[in-house]
Amino acid sequence: MKSFFPLLLALAVGAALAAEGFCVWAPTVGALPGLGAAGGLDSLTGASAPQLAAEIDRVRALTGAAEVDLVGHSQGAIVASFVAATAQADSVRTVVTL
Repeated sequence: MKSFFPLLLALAVGAALAAEGFCVWAPTVGALPGLGAAGGLDSLTGASAPQLAAEIDRVRALTGAAEVDLVGHSQGAIVASFVAATAQADSVRTVVTL
């Protein structure tokens, strides 16, 4: 069953899910300034979590969705779980950690 909620990924499998018809967003969070797209290098609670929370707000605004589903792998799982339990508790429907 496909989700009707936007799916934010903290891992690199978005293209395959998008090809299956899912509404997929795959932001890079926690990148240090000037180091390109290498995420997960900055503070979890000081950088990655606020960036993911802002991305959730942006996706909800663009799609009109009340909630999103989060999928996180490794450090992305920690960030997704933290954000869902704190800053975005009312905006996250499901968290899947890998």
